[in-house]
Amino acid sequence: MEILAAIVGGFLAAGAGWFVQSRIEASRESRHKKLLLLGITDDLTNSLELYDQLTEDWERSRIVWFKLLTEIGDSRQIYVNHRSSIVLIKSESLRNRILQYYRKSGNHLLALQNAQQRKYDIQGKYNLAVQNQQLQNHDLSLEAAQAIVVQAMTAESDELAYWNDHLPVLVAGVQRFKDDAREIRELLKNER
Repeated sequence: MEILAAIVGGFLAAGAGWFVQSRIEASRESRHKKLLLLGITDDLTNSLELYDQLTEDWERSRIVWFKLLTEIGDSRQIYVNHRSSIVLIKSESLRNRILQYYRKSGNHLLALQNAQQRKYDIQGKYNLAVQNQQLQNHDLSLEAAQAIVVQAMTAESDELAYWNDHLPVLVAGVQRFKDDAREIRELLKNER
C-alpha cells in the first residue's frame, strides 16, 4: 500500500509540476504576444504620422529627408528584432499581411532613399563640374560654365530628369502603405 501511495503521490507531484510549468509558459507566451502586438501597433501609429510628415515635407521642399526615413526605420525595430515572434499571431492572413507590409514598405522607403541620394549625387557632380569650369577659366560667367557642363553631362541630365519625374510618384506611393498600416492596426485589435 505504501508503494502504491508513493507511486500515486509521484504522479500527482509530476502532474502538478507539469501543470504549473505549462501555466507559467502560457502566461509568458501571452505576455510576449501582448508586447509584440503593442509594439507593432505603436510602430504603425508612429509610421502613419511619419508618412504624413514625409508627404508634407516633400510638398514643401521637394526633398525626401533622410532623417525622416531613418526615424521610420528606427520605429520598426520592435518588428525587426522580434520578427520570429510573429507566429504568436493566430491569424495566418494577418501574419502574412504584416510580413508583406513591412517587406513592401521597407523596399519602397529604400527606393525613396536611393532615388533622393542619386539626385543629390548628380547635382553634386554638376555643381563640382561648374566650379571646375570657372576655376579653369576665370573669365567664364556662371551661365556659360553651366551651359558647358550641361552639354557634357547629357546622360546625367537625362537621369536627373527621370528622378525628378519619378520621385513624386514614389512619394505618392506612400499613401498605399498608410492605408495598409491603418488597416493592420485595426485588425491587431481583434488579436488581443
